[in-house]
Amino acid sequence: MGYLADLYTPEQTSPTMTDRYHFTTGFGYWLEGRFMNKAVANLFARKEAEGGGYIVEAGIEAIIDTVKRWKNYGLTAEDREWLHNNGYPREYVDYVHEVLINDPPIQIDVSSKRLFFPQEPAVRLVGPIGLIKMLESVNLCHENGQNAYATHAARLMDVLTEDVESGAPKGSPSVQGLRRGPGLGAAIEASRGMAYGGYPSTSTGRAAEMLGITFAGTMDHAWVQTHTHQLNKAKNAPTMRDLFLMEQEGRFDELREALKDDAFRSYAYANREKGILLTDTYETIEGIEDAITVIQELRECGREFNQPAWGQG
Repeated sequence: MGYLADLYTPEQTSPTMTDRYHFTTGFGYWLEGRFMNKAVANLFARKEAEGGGYIVEAGIEAIIDTVKRWKNYGLTAEDREWLHNNGYPREYVDYVHEVLINDPPIQIDVSSKRLFFPQEPAVRLVGPIGLIKMLESVNLCHENGQNAYATHAARLMDVLTEDVESGAPKGSPSVQGLRRGPGLGAAIEASRGMAYGGYPSTSTGRAAEMLGITFAGTMDHAWVQTHTHQLNKAKNAPTMRDLFLMEQEGRFDELREALKDDAFRSYAYANREKGILLTDTYETIEGIEDAITVIQELRECGREFNQPAWGQG
């Protein structure tokens, strides 16, 4: 099993995780004696978003896992009772369950290509028409979500990895969206799809742990707001060199007071290897200038104080 097994219980990915019309038309096929007739369904995009030219296929793992789960568990007793209470005869509901757990012949065909284009099938499902139609909605959900994340990431990576005339370093994007996600599972799925499209890191710890990608992040705005200054610019304010010197000489009380007074220098002190400063808490241009000041101070004294942050060594 793939990421679905790590995110959702079998009950959450039950065959009832589909639209009602699939059960309703399935009932009609059952009455007609055609529920097990062979059918083929092609999943494709009508057009690419924003004229982007291509779409990245990233949802196939979830489609395969959904089919496996439906075959392994079928409809639970609670599912069957609930469907009956919603108007479907027990005989039909039990029939669907029996078909599922008896390993129905469902074939999933997918191109070896990671990219596909509008009107070009990305996935083809072959099997009993009653089940293939039940799989439609959930599989479109997998495809639409994962493909959108992966395609968005791939297009951004195309831009961020290009050489630029200024010679500036290439971009290294990161998924930083847990707080903006519609749910915890969705947040992990977003990190998974973006990583599939090329993003090397995420700020969501559980996603980084599950997916084996880099756990990355910045400071937050509250960090800046809970210090006296974003950057202490007083004439005799301690510089980064002063902070490291306090540490070296064991003047820890003085060091703590200096750190509480200065958000940027404190963060750089605690995260001197890979710290990322947020510059837009107050006024962005000033924030960039403050960050440059701290970076320059670190460079000036980096060789002199090459050691782990105090308390972490």
